[in-house]
Amino acid sequence: DPTGLEGAMTYNSSSARWEATVDTRNLSLGEYRAVVSVMDDLGHAGEGETAFTINDTIGPITSEVNVTPTSTNVNPTLTANITDLNRRSNIEAAEFFVDQIGENGTGTPLNPVDGSFDSPSECVEGIIDISGLEDGVHIVYVHGIDKQGNWGEFQYQTFTVDKTAPLILNVQVTPNLGTPGIIFTITAEVTDPSGVQYVKAYIQNPDETNVAVIDLYDDGAHNDGAAGDNLYGNTWDSSGANIGIYYIDVETGDSLGNTIELENAASFTIKCGVETATGTGTAYFESDSGSIEDLTAVDESTLPSEGKPNLEFPHGFFSFRITGLTPGQTVNITITLPSSMPVGTQYWKYHTPEGWYQIPINDDDGDNVIIIQLTDGGLGDDDGDANGIIVDAGGPGIQPSAPPVGGKIIYNSPESALPQPTYGILALLITSIVALCFLATKKRRKN
Repeated sequence: DPTGLEGAMTYNSSSARWEATVDTRNLSLGEYRAVVSVMDDLGHAGEGETAFTINDTIGPITSEVNVTPTSTNVNPTLTANITDLNRRSNIEAAEFFVDQIGENGTGTPLNPVDGSFDSPSECVEGIIDISGLEDGVHIVYVHGIDKQGNWGEFQYQTFTVDKTAPLILNVQVTPNLGTPGIIFTITAEVTDPSGVQYVKAYIQNPDETNVAVIDLYDDGAHNDGAAGDNLYGNTWDSSGANIGIYYIDVETGDSLGNTIELENAASFTIKCGVETATGTGTAYFESDSGSIEDLTAVDESTLPSEGKPNLEFPHGFFSFRITGLTPGQTVNITITLPSSMPVGTQYWKYHTPEGWYQIPINDDDGDNVIIIQLTDGGLGDDDGDANGIIVDAGGPGIQPSAPPVGGKIIYNSPESALPQPTYGILALLITSIVALCFLATKKRRKN
C-alpha cells in the first residue's frame, strides 16, 4: 500500500548517483518497496524499485525509577516508566532485581499500571519484599522488553531498609549523687540511619513509678554538647524530690516508627547532704531507718576544747536529728565524705554534761564512706530519751600528721653544709651500744 512518502532525488557528483533521504520513523515494522521514476532530457521515462525491511532491534528505555518510601521498615512500592525507543513496538514486560542483576527474564515482574501491556510506553509498578534484606542501603535495578524481544538497559535507584530501633549508648547522669534541689544533667548517645525522631528519659523510683518524664534534645542548648553530634541531653531540677535512689529509662524512636526503651540505663542517688564547715566539699548522710532532718555543719571552733581528743577533724563536725523511729530503735548511719579517710578513723561526739566521747565506726576500710550506729535513748542520742528521735552532733577524726622521721640538717653557712646522720640512724646506734653493754655485763656475771 502507498505510504504517502515521496520526494525528489538529487544527483551526487562524487558518487555519480541519484540519492534521496526518506523519514521512515512513522512507518510500521515490516517490508516495503521503494519505487524510483526517472526521465531523460528527451522526455523518455522509466521506473525501478528496491525492497527494504524496517526492523526493531533496540530495547526500550527505562526512566523515572522511584522507591516509596526511600527509607523503610515495610515493603516499599517500586515504580518506573518503560518506553520503546522508536515507539514502533509495544512493551511486553518489565522486571527488577535487588542488589545483584540476574539473567534476563528471571527477575521479579512489574505490572502495568493501566492493567495491560498494550502500548509502546508503559508505567509499571511492583512491591519490593524486604523480609530477607538486612538493614542498610540497597539498589534496585529495573528494565523492560518489547514485543520484538529486545531487552533494554537497566536503570537503578537506591533505598534504605531500617527495621531496627535507634541505638542507645553511654547514658549518664551528672552528678550521680546530690542533695534535694540539685540540678541533674542526663545525656545519652542515640543514632539511627533513618533519623532519630525523639528521645525521652523516664526518672523512676525503684518500684518503676515515674517521678518525671523529660525530653532529651540534640540542639546544643540543653547541656547536650554540639548540635547534631548525636548526644541528646537535658536537665532535671530535683527540688522537692525524696531522699533515695532513682533509675532512668531511656526511650527513643526513629522516623519510621521503630522504637526501643532501655531500662535502668543509669541511676543516681539523692541524699541528705551539707557543705562541710571546713570547705572540703559535701558530706552525705543516710539512715537505714527514719528520716534525717536539720543536718548542719558545725565548726570545730564552736565546740569546747577541754577533753577534746588529740585528733584532726578535716571535715569538721555535723549536727542532725533522726525522726520517725520506734522508741529505743538502733539505726545505722552511712556517711559519705568528700574524700577518703584513713583506716583508724574515729568518730567523736560532744554532749553536755558528758563532754567528749567516742562512737564506734563499723566501716573503717580507708575509703570515703564510714558507718556509725546510734540508738534512740542510748549511745549517740544526745537527748537521752527513747522517744523515737535521735539527736546527734559529731564528726570523724584522724591522727594528727606526725613530724617526718630522719632527714638532713641544713645549715645556712656554706662551710657547714655537710651531710649529717639522720635521727633514725643515731637512735639505732645508741640502741646497739646499750645492747652490747647489756650482753657484756651478763657475760661477766656468768663468769
